Amino acid sequence: MSWVRGSFIVPDISDDECGLDRTIGVALVSLAEAGVTMSGSSGTGGLDSRLAAVLVGLFRADTPWGSVWHARERDGAELHIVFDGTGSAEAAPTIEAAMRALADLGVEGQVERTEIGYDGPSFVRWTLERGEARFDDAGSVIYTR
Repeated sequence: MSWVRGSFIVPDISDDECGLDRTIGVALVSLAEAGVTMSGSSGTGGLDSRLAAVLVGLFRADTPWGSVWHARERDGAELHIVFDGTGSAEAAPTIEAAMRALADLGVEGQVERTEIGYDGPSFVRWTLERGEARFDDAGSVIYTR
């Protein structure tokens, strides 16, 4: 059994000529398809309608450990996504690929996965920060942009 949780901060892009919202949405969909359970609701502040439409399909009302909210700062706006759920051990490559795609788009955040096996628990963390995606398993880094 695997527990997956994480959070993202997505830049609020009102002009989607380059398909940024759709690409972020596809990466988040791949996380959902990897077995990550998400739930949420949009906050106030005029969430970009295209990204909001993509996110609606990702969130399940029967999972209470997630949220989406929109925060306006002086230098712009951000979309915050938090999730917590379960996923299979085979989902690791899919999660890693999705994290790479999100890092390439300037999204910041992290996913943590705890796997409970016969040898005890193992912990894996994917971190996005300043355009870099890092995979941390006992201190090893396998991807940096």
